[in-house]
Amino acid sequence: VLDEADRPVAGAKIVSRAWRSDVDQGRSGRAITDQSGVFLLSGWASPPDYDIVIKASTAYAVSELTGPFAIPREGIDGLVVRLTKVALGSISGHVHNTNGDPVFAWVTASPPDQGLSDFRGSAFARTDVNGAFVITSLTEGEYDLLVGEHSSDGYQTTDQIANSVILRAGQHVTNVE
Repeated sequence: VLDEADRPVAGAKIVSRAWRSDVDQGRSGRAITDQSGVFLLSGWASPPDYDIVIKASTAYAVSELTGPFAIPREGIDGLVVRLTKVALGSISGHVHNTNGDPVFAWVTASPPDQGLSDFRGSAFARTDVNGAFVITSLTEGEYDLLVGEHSSDGYQTTDQIANSVILRAGQHVTNVE
């Protein structure tokens, strides 16, 4: 991941999605770039007839949608994703289970009825030990907040829509439960 001056970007969030036009739900993956701007999405050979798209973001910049493309079993090396500065907002809050206990989960902000054309709006965060999250790098628009709780074997459960938020350019929405 590179910035507008072609410098590597450390800590950029990467979101990927495998999507097939005749299937309602796709498969998503997440990664964060290292100090050299490099990221690894493992286990991502494209399922047959699926398109893969990738988006990168930081607190101040987002990339254009990269893809769709197929990933061969041996992977892709050298894919370059470029970030552009924009007026970004954020959504923060807490995730609790039905007993009121904090939940360790991924929270994804995603445009409603998301398909490939709306993928560039997605961003994510993990909750902390108190169930708190902050999702940054959001452009103006409407977002469904999807929560996927981590299971004991380290895999994420299926995302469930937990809330919806309308965000204006540069707005920071807080205390979302």
